[in-house]
Amino acid sequence: MNNPPAGVHDWEFSLPRETIAQNQPRFRFRLPHEMKEWRCDRLAGRAEVVATDGKTGRMTLRGKLSIDDGVASMWPAKDAEPDEQGASGQDSHWRLCYARDVEGWRLRDERTGSLTIVKDYKGIVNLNWFDGGTHVFHDGKTTVIDGVCHFGD
Repeated sequence: MNNPPAGVHDWEFSLPRETIAQNQPRFRFRLPHEMKEWRCDRLAGRAEVVATDGKTGRMTLRGKLSIDDGVASMWPAKDAEPDEQGASGQDSHWRLCYARDVEGWRLRDERTGSLTIVKDYKGIVNLNWFDGGTHVFHDGKTTVIDGVCHFGD
C-alpha cells in the first residue's frame, strides 16, 4: 500500500466495524476529500483532535502521519496550540472509545476505572494503541468541561 501523503493533514480516524467483525481490529485513516485510506496494526504519537462525529464514531485528527510496517506514527502541526483547559486536569492512562448508544464518547480512567461520557474530545492527544483491541488510549492530562474532554499536553 502507498504511504500517506507527507505534511500536515486533517485525517478522518475511525475503527471500521468490519474489522471488528473479522476479529482483526485495525484503525483507519482517510483524507475526506480523497477516496484513499490507510490502516494500521499499532499506533503511537500525538495529534490535534479538531472534531468528533458522535453519529459515525469518527474523529478528525490534524497532524503528520507515517505508517511503517503497520505502525502508524503521528505528530501535531508545529503551530498546534496546547489546550490550556486540559493542562490543569488529572494525569492518567485514559481509554477513549466511541459510545454508539449515546452518540458520544467514553473517557475511562484505566487506573481508577471511573467512566465519563462526553460529547466531544478537543486538544492535542497523546495516542497509543498496541493491544489489538478496539480502543485507543491517551497518556496524559484531561479535564471535562461542559461535556467536552480537553486533553492536556
